[in-house]
Amino acid sequence: MFNTFASGLRNSIAKISPVKLLASTAICYIILNKGKLLVSNKKMLCRDKSVLNQDNQTEYFETIDIQEMMKTYPNLTIMNTKSVEMLIGLIRDKNLEVKDFRFYSKRLLRLIIEEALAVDCNVEIVRESPLGLYKTITSTHKMSDYVAVSILRSGNSMVDEIVNIVPEIRIGKILLQRDEESVEKNPIFYFDKLPSDLKGKRIFLLDPMAASGGSAALSIEILLKKGVKEEDIFFLCLISCEVAVKKLFSKFPKMKIITAKMDPVLLPNKYIAPGLGDFGDRFYGTKM
Repeated sequence: MFNTFASGLRNSIAKISPVKLLASTAICYIILNKGKLLVSNKKMLCRDKSVLNQDNQTEYFETIDIQEMMKTYPNLTIMNTKSVEMLIGLIRDKNLEVKDFRFYSKRLLRLIIEEALAVDCNVEIVRESPLGLYKTITSTHKMSDYVAVSILRSGNSMVDEIVNIVPEIRIGKILLQRDEESVEKNPIFYFDKLPSDLKGKRIFLLDPMAASGGSAALSIEILLKKGVKEEDIFFLCLISCEVAVKKLFSKFPKMKIITAKMDPVLLPNKYIAPGLGDFGDRFYGTKM
């Protein structure tokens, strides 16, 4: 009897158009569990055709298991704080004006840079406050040990904030461009302008978005050829996805990644979803 009922239910559902099926704001769903039919009244999020755009984009409410990701990749830091969630939520908004996008992005960038510096603070020391002794952590590296390398052009948006935090830091540039004609949107190298003595330096590689990981991977290969150690490379980005993280750590397991947010989807056009669109265009106001 159960099998007959389930078969009839499947046939009935198959006759319903996808639009009508998805348009319901609250539905009952059926879970088959050990031969029993369980009916739940849990509300499901609507994906009505009216909210789909011409690119067939819809709601992205999936979340990444942050703790599991950082357990899988020990050199990955995902900044799971309310301040990050608030700022990410603001800059995602497609209606945000350029000046506001810059303002909130810069606030978020400062947090990421400070987090990256804190990754190097692995030594416990004792200092004295006006009221007595206390324990804290510090780094064995001087601020002059750090070099920032921006992946042009979006990476340049991060340079001002890192100079404000580490005034003595030196800056390098790598110019790459996505090949929009290729399926994988592979990066094309144009030029680099880097400090001459990179050996022994701690490199902050800057790019706000890590989608497929291609640009970051090519940049890291360039740095390694310049004598930089893999374990001295810190990749700083606002938003990443697992595709990029997996690719980078598979090629460069000793590097470190510091990201404010990891999104669940990489679209066929190699944009992260829900993401925030093209960061460079929104930050510089070049294409809206």
